[in-house]
Amino acid sequence: MARALKSGVALALRGVLIVAMVVAAGCTRPIESEFASVEQEGWSRGQSVVIEFPNSDTLSLCDLRLVARSDSHYNFDSLALTIVVKSPSGQQALFRTTLCADSDVEHTNMREWEQPLISGARLAEEGNYYFRITHSATRKVEGLWALGITRKEITER
Repeated sequence: MARALKSGVALALRGVLIVAMVVAAGCTRPIESEFASVEQEGWSRGQSVVIEFPNSDTLSLCDLRLVARSDSHYNFDSLALTIVVKSPSGQQALFRTTLCADSDVEHTNMREWEQPLISGARLAEEGNYYFRITHSATRKVEGLWALGITRKEITER
């Protein structure tokens, strides 16, 4: 009798665990990322990179994050950036942000870190969005080799 009870409890717990994993998987949406290369000889004030970001989901809310990839030559604590987002219909939005180096990321040959750019965004138009990221700091940047935009769909808050 005790063995049957233990077996039943174990089976019930296993069932609850499986349901919890399925529910958790259902709330997680894939992350989409697009990157653009930064000038390898150094990125100077006023230079831009453009990230083309395709969109087919016009209903869901998402978080957009700025992603940086660098090497051991990158030595900025923070980097001023101007970002112009152009929608498929040509409407534009301007953002000014500071890219802050992640102190938890080791200074190795390659590192990647990200930070929030826009929370709770809805890309309401189908087609390609363009993110023009312009270096606004005064000195030349070395060691930064790519910038990207990551989109993660919000399922519940």
